[in-house]
Amino acid sequence: MAENASVKPNATATFVELVQMEKLERLQQYAGAGMTASQMTAAANNFDKVRQEKALKVLVDQAFTGKVSELVPVIQAGNVKALRGNNGLYNSVTYLHSIGMSFRDIAAELQQREMAEINYQEALDRENNAIAEKNETQFTGDATRAMLGGDDGAFAVAIEGIGKTDRAKAAELQKEYAEAGNDRLTSDSKAIDFLDGKGIELSFGDLAKQRALLSNADQKKYLGIVNTYEDREFQDVKAIIAGEMEISVRIQDMAADNKNLARHRVFSKIIGKLQRQQMIAARKGENFDALVAGDKLLKEMFTDHKELEFKAVQSKASGLIGGVNRVQLEGTDRLLELTDYAAAQSYFESILSSIKNNTAIDRFTKDDISYVEILIDKMEEAQGQ
Repeated sequence: MAENASVKPNATATFVELVQMEKLERLQQYAGAGMTASQMTAAANNFDKVRQEKALKVLVDQAFTGKVSELVPVIQAGNVKALRGNNGLYNSVTYLHSIGMSFRDIAAELQQREMAEINYQEALDRENNAIAEKNETQFTGDATRAMLGGDDGAFAVAIEGIGKTDRAKAAELQKEYAEAGNDRLTSDSKAIDFLDGKGIELSFGDLAKQRALLSNADQKKYLGIVNTYEDREFQDVKAIIAGEMEISVRIQDMAADNKNLARHRVFSKIIGKLQRQQMIAARKGENFDALVAGDKLLKEMFTDHKELEFKAVQSKASGLIGGVNRVQLEGTDRLLELTDYAAAQSYFESILSSIKNNTAIDRFTKDDISYVEILIDKMEEAQGQ
């Protein structure tokens, strides 16, 4: 559809009429070619659909050159005369209205497409920002490595990359690199405590902040540790091990009362041992399969932990059974065995069925439904279900 097709005062046909004439001519051609009635209907519908989408595109393109918020009420009111100053807007709106769209529907479609465009741009901005942050993190790591290794060329490349998103940070690193003349013979104890305290979360950023407080030997030591942690294969293995343990890689992502915090302490020990094994292999020039080594450590260290966890679950279940014996079954001959979790589950399920039917039994009433459901869940857990 011609975007700037104008409607002249003396024109014999309006834009809408011209489109309808084009449609009629095409249908006559199709009829002459021997199309069936159903094929003709499909062709007519397709013509309308294509022209409608073109009209909407012209409407949006023209509307976006100005303020959509000012244009919407004009279209909603059907004030097409106010649109004559812009042929694209006028022709699009009048055509869309001629094929059955109300002025309110046209305005609503324009608003929806504007919102879709806004959402798209915001998503694009978020994606670009995420990429920029990722690149900056990578360049910061590269800059730190170059500073510690005295590699001027690599440092210049890294600084150029950082400068694209954070000029102040790039300038700060350049100044720090230029002033790094006097090497420390011993490291600041607080810097060592800080780095050691980071554990498996240690990053190039952490090392960069403490670099000036470290001796050359410790700079190289912690650089080796971070290099291991940042290694792609090592990161993948960490994620796999965390998945097997059903925890987050980052302890910061876990709530303070998360029952799996103890698992994360085991996870940290596994990753620490894996890191040391990889560094030793690197020093010896040996190949190191982080996945195989990680799987071995997982079986060695996590299996014992899971057994302790399961014993704790069973101990809690036994305690709950004991509580029921003391409160609900005291004085009866139906006391439950403290470690027969399957029998206890069957008993609680029968109790639940009764009290749901409003039949009190063994001092359990309808008010105890939630409590009994919890008891059933705990018996299932104690059986490893």
